[in-house]
Amino acid sequence: MKKIVKLILVNLISLIIMICVLYNIVFLIITTISGKDYLEFFGISLFNIENDLMQDELNKNDLVIVKQVKESELHKGDIIAYTLNGQTRINKIINQNDGYITKYNKNYQPDIEAIQYNNIIGKVTKSLPLWRYINKFFTIKSYDFYDIVVRCFIFLV
Repeated sequence: MKKIVKLILVNLISLIIMICVLYNIVFLIITTISGKDYLEFFGISLFNIENDLMQDELNKNDLVIVKQVKESELHKGDIIAYTLNGQTRINKIINQNDGYITKYNKNYQPDIEAIQYNNIIGKVTKSLPLWRYINKFFTIKSYDFYDIVVRCFIFLV
């Protein structure tokens, strides 16, 4: 029984490592070919929320799924991902005139720049709050994480 549990755990850890390596290889290839600093696969992109400026709707370390949409599908109140001056931002649309006026939930004033449709990556369709707990586990000090992995591997072998 103990050998079966060890075998299952070793296979599970191996599978997780292979998925991580495969993801990084795909990320490297696609971002190199596309020239973008984010992964876009069939019009779907994933982003990690790195601050609490969109709190109330998106929390720090949430993983959000962003889907490419037609311009006609964007409306006031939608949360969008876009690039501006080489940075990717995720904000809420508060007005549509000659471009899209956006703002973070925690800002009192809207952003100064109007965002054009060609800068928009897509619309946030889903937030995965579970990601924040997974991210917290993997963002412990790197030497602690590797120590844990090595100890588990040694224990299993």
